[in-house]
Amino acid sequence: MGATVGRQRLRKALEPIKTSTSLKLNMIEDEGATTFAKALETNKTRASFNLVLNRIEGDFNKILGKENKSGEPIDLTLTGINI
Repeated sequence: MGATVGRQRLRKALEPIKTSTSLKLNMIEDEGATTFAKALETNKTRASFNLVLNRIEGDFNKILGKENKSGEPIDLTLTGINI
């Protein structure tokens, strides 16, 4: 699935979530954006969102780590929806 489709699905999934969340989509590969969107489509409350993020954070670190050659951890801190 292409980056545009994955990002569109992610935006749609995040629309009903009224929390402050920061997500740098330019750092997420297509697979990560799509996986995240699929998970959020069925988990649209704040509590569910936090549980989903915790569950897939390890996968995101693996996906993002492909681009992170410095060896430093990727910051997935949630601070505000910024897509």
